[in-house]
Amino acid sequence: MVASDLAEEKIRGTIWATITDKRTLFSGYSNVNCYLVFTSERIMIVRQGSQIFRPYGPDPRSVPGSYGLSPESLRQLKAENLAIAYSDIIKVQIGTKWLNVRAHFHTSSGIQRFMWAWPSKSLRQVEYALRTLLPESVTIEMKKLD
Repeated sequence: MVASDLAEEKIRGTIWATITDKRTLFSGYSNVNCYLVFTSERIMIVRQGSQIFRPYGPDPRSVPGSYGLSPESLRQLKAENLAIAYSDIIKVQIGTKWLNVRAHFHTSSGIQRFMWAWPSKSLRQVEYALRTLLPESVTIEMKKLD
């Protein structure tokens, strides 16, 4: 089989989110704005910037795919960007803490935590988006999250 026989990876959709990274002394977590880019093969976490410096959302010109970049080119934009194959996801947990919606992606190498601030996104909106964009093979659980 040659490379031209392989299906080309396509972007299926994106979700703007906040990745809740390492815990810090003052604010609990070091929050970083990101895009969750769902492709035909994997999910990519494309980091944008600190929540402190971009408190009003993304620059609309920075939406992934708007410049015709391939999924791999998007992943390589920053060294901190990650890619997780759907086959590596053990489960996804969706829930709330306080009023904010959260999603935890569990993989064999750890947990990636994401958050959406209320009232901009509801639990139903995030659940619907994830169930639509993730393959049916990925287990999604609803529960209260930290």
